[in-house]
Amino acid sequence: MIRYKLLIGFALILVLGLFIQAVTSSIPPLIFVSTSIITLILFFMAGIYLTRPLRKLQEAMQSMQPNKPSKDEIAMAIQQLSFFATEIKDRDIEIDNRRKQGMLILDSLIEPVVACDKGNNTIVFNKATETITGMNKATALGKPIDDILHLYEDEKRIPFAEYSDQSLSMIEKLRTNGLNMSNAQGDKVTVTMRVIPIRSNEQLIHVLTFHDTSEALALEEMKLDFVSMAAHELRTPLTAIRGYASLLELQHAGELNDNGKELVKRLLISGETLGNLIDNLLTVSRIEKNMFSIATKPTDPLPLLMGVIDTFRKTTKAKRQKLLIDVPNELPIIFADSFCLSQVLFNLIMNATTYAPDGTTIMVKAEKRDAFLQVTVSDTGPGIPKEAIPKLFTKFFRVPGSLEESIKGTGLGLFISKTIIELHNGKIWVESEPEKGSIFTFLIPIATPQLIARYQQQQENASLTVKNGRGIIIKNV
Repeated sequence: MIRYKLLIGFALILVLGLFIQAVTSSIPPLIFVSTSIITLILFFMAGIYLTRPLRKLQEAMQSMQPNKPSKDEIAMAIQQLSFFATEIKDRDIEIDNRRKQGMLILDSLIEPVVACDKGNNTIVFNKATETITGMNKATALGKPIDDILHLYEDEKRIPFAEYSDQSLSMIEKLRTNGLNMSNAQGDKVTVTMRVIPIRSNEQLIHVLTFHDTSEALALEEMKLDFVSMAAHELRTPLTAIRGYASLLELQHAGELNDNGKELVKRLLISGETLGNLIDNLLTVSRIEKNMFSIATKPTDPLPLLMGVIDTFRKTTKAKRQKLLIDVPNELPIIFADSFCLSQVLFNLIMNATTYAPDGTTIMVKAEKRDAFLQVTVSDTGPGIPKEAIPKLFTKFFRVPGSLEESIKGTGLGLFISKTIIELHNGKIWVESEPEKGSIFTFLIPIATPQLIARYQQQQENASLTVKNGRGIIIKNV
């Protein structure tokens, strides 16, 4: 009973302290009473748990004779006391070993791992994190996480409160693009990361994992530079080959027999195909380096659509394909880069004529859909497997199967098309089923009167200045 009296005494002292604190701090009575009750309950539970070995010892002592214990009873009590002491020691050792094992596992990970408590103070800092931050564990532990991790987006410092946000947009940004991290020496690396909130014993802990993508990005940059350089170097001799082939066809066609004319025709077609490949490689290189841009202006989409469609008349006629058009006489004005948008439509119709069998039908349709111009290109070809659709607009992807083996391609056209449409603030997608054909659709925003007026004003302002050799002359208007 003494232990309970002691515990109750300590609890009463603590309750008295809380009462004094409540009086001096103007704590509401309800909070004071609740806190006092919780304190007494916690002390009672702690007393039960902490005195469990002592109660067993007391039971052993009470089992002895009340007057004079025998030697065997004293020996049993000593043995029981020794057992409880050993048990407590073993528990402490087991807890310490588990903690050390956990830290060894964390330190053996090749990825940096950091954790912070609800006050955003660092509580876990493994060896990989020491390497990437240039700071040792002893210095980092206990410090605010913003003092340890210096993360940037471009040149803007991003605090923990911002990148720990669990919104889908932030999670996707950290997973794909990542952030720049500056270490203790001032060097910067690019990292993708995950921030995982965990509730433990009613406390919120954040666990951060990082992946250094600097080497992968540098390797990708080298690949893009090589592709760009190779494409540029190929363009010069290809231009000469295509020029001489065209000259041969135009000026010396009469001197060639039918076989020679066919060879020149194939040479021109192969030169055009290789030229398109080189152009696509250069475009992809600019896209990956964020150097690809478009120049939009108010555009009538009708002549643009008809111009691209007319280029496929001969191709569809040769394959006995029907190229149908469902386009009204008037379409709304859009803000677009005419050349780039023509390239998108060209890629979609080219794919339809290439993959659709001879004698099938291809439909090009355009219509106003809310605030967008919607254009669809549909065919009755072999269709696309469901599992291939999510990857269809990625770089270098081609649908696996017999079509991939029989039809040549690079898998760049749809990737470039998607980039162009997104730069127009539009959207592109595909609907397809095997053996039932495919429907490719893209949306382009319609130009509002306000946007058209703003564009015209910008053009007028630009026409007010004329550059000469000495500087800028302002025109009188």
